[in-house]
Amino acid sequence: MEAWKRLAGCETVSSRCEKLMTGLHGVDSTILDIGAKLGRELMDMVPDETQRWKVLANFWGEFILFLAPSDNADIHAEMLAAGGEFMAHLWALLTHAGILERPSSFSSGRV
Repeated sequence: MEAWKRLAGCETVSSRCEKLMTGLHGVDSTILDIGAKLGRELMDMVPDETQRWKVLANFWGEFILFLAPSDNADIHAEMLAAGGEFMAHLWALLTHAGILERPSSFSSGRV
């Protein structure tokens, strides 16, 4: 609801991004503000758009695979029986690959 209200009147993705980025006031009061701040920091630290996509792909790919292993087979089986959801399918894939636990650390060191 916060995003809906703050971005009212913005018809394009670029206008939404511009409004978010110009609305940064140094106060991290909401998740929207924090997200905008992180987005600005990523753009400042990785100016090349292609490299930014690589950074995001590496992070989210590893993070989602880090989260997927679980010992709660009942909930995953229930989700799969109902048609599944993304994490349940990843859990099934990792389980069949013998990956039953999360690694003790989450850092590949890649950028």
